[in-house]
Amino acid sequence: MVVSALSELDGLSGGAIVHPALIQSGDFAHVNAPLMVLPSKDEPDFTADFAALKSKPFFSECYMERFDDMFHGFCGARGDWSNQEQAKRANDAISLLAKFFVSLMPEQKS
Repeated sequence: MVVSALSELDGLSGGAIVHPALIQSGDFAHVNAPLMVLPSKDEPDFTADFAALKSKPFFSECYMERFDDMFHGFCGARGDWSNQEQAKRANDAISLLAKFFVSLMPEQKS
């Protein structure tokens, strides 16, 4: 949904996908705003798809980090937040998300 929204709607500052599902090859090429991608070990390798963003004027604001030590859902309801390592990695992802969205705020860009 995030990738579709960034492709179809005007006025969005950016979006992020954590352990994304239902992404098709070529979807990133249609994105019209900065995108953060945080896949787990259970998602495909999005490196080639992410590279499609390099031609976009906002590419310097895009970010991708793979969480190869985590499973699909680690940062949501499937995560075992009582497990210290999983909680740490989920909090790592949340920190990245917060920094990403703060960086997109208009007062941060000036």
